[in-house]
Amino acid sequence: MNDTQHIDTIVFDLGGVLIDWNPRHLYRKIFNDEVEMERFLT
Repeated sequence: MNDTQHIDTIVFDLGGVLIDWNPRHLYRKIFNDEVEMERFLT
């Protein structure tokens, strides 16, 4: 018997409505300087 899972639905959250993804949340933990972080991201 083959017990494979079937995906019924895929959700694309391009507008950030379901998941708030902002790279600054992560990079604030990595960079000590806000200006350096912004320079890196731009």
